[in-house]
Amino acid sequence: FSDIFNDIRNEEDETSGPRQDIPCEVAAYHDLLYKPTEKSISLRVKSLVAAGDPASAEALLDTLPAGEDGEDGGLKLRTYLPVLKSYCDQTLCDAALNLFTRMRKSPQTYLEPENYVLIISTLASNGYFRNDSKPLESAKNLGYNSNNGYQLFNEMVEQMAA
Repeated sequence: FSDIFNDIRNEEDETSGPRQDIPCEVAAYHDLLYKPTEKSISLRVKSLVAAGDPASAEALLDTLPAGEDGEDGGLKLRTYLPVLKSYCDQTLCDAALNLFTRMRKSPQTYLEPENYVLIISTLASNGYFRNDSKPLESAKNLGYNSNNGYQLFNEMVEQMAA
């Protein structure tokens, strides 16, 4: 009996293409029917990141209703972190710095030292802390005084200490 079930499952896999992410679909339906929650958004974000689409995952973060203070109301570190890691893994440094800054400003996101290590090591491994490196375009727009070199590193470390 189990062989028949396995054969049917294999046939479905071959004909239906990529497997569907059922938990993600359930979360999407939940969000259509009810107010999205941090948990449902987090589940969908993880699914998009696993599919290699961190930009869509970040756009999904924007759909969570803002809190009373107008900031990202319910987004916690666990919601942001998969996207940040994906940007860092893909060496999308501008996108990573943008998201990291957003994380720092979010009232319910409490950064840990590992998060600073992740962004700083990514920028360092891509040469952005060298004075002769290409500028990190988003840095100045995000309020940093420098967009490369040791000055940018110093500013990031000072933020970490604050």
